[in-house]
Amino acid sequence: DYINKPFEEEELELTLERVLEKKALEREPWNASMHENAAMMLSALDRHEEAMAEAGEAIRFDPESPRARETYATLAGRAR
Repeated sequence: DYINKPFEEEELELTLERVLEKKALEREPWNASMHENAAMMLSALDRHEEAMAEAGEAIRFDPESPRARETYATLAGRAR
């Protein structure tokens, strides 16, 4: 039963990181680096559609960033 299943330590760490990332994005929604980090975390959780949206936001806020473009390309490969 999922409700009674205890969280693994790694699951709790990822959940905490995601909450902190979301709070940071609320404070600085224009920060491309935070969108890249959120994208990578979402991809690690197999939430590829959301990850691609965050990577797209990173490019929108910093279209000249090689890192943002690399993140987008990497995630596009994972999402297939």
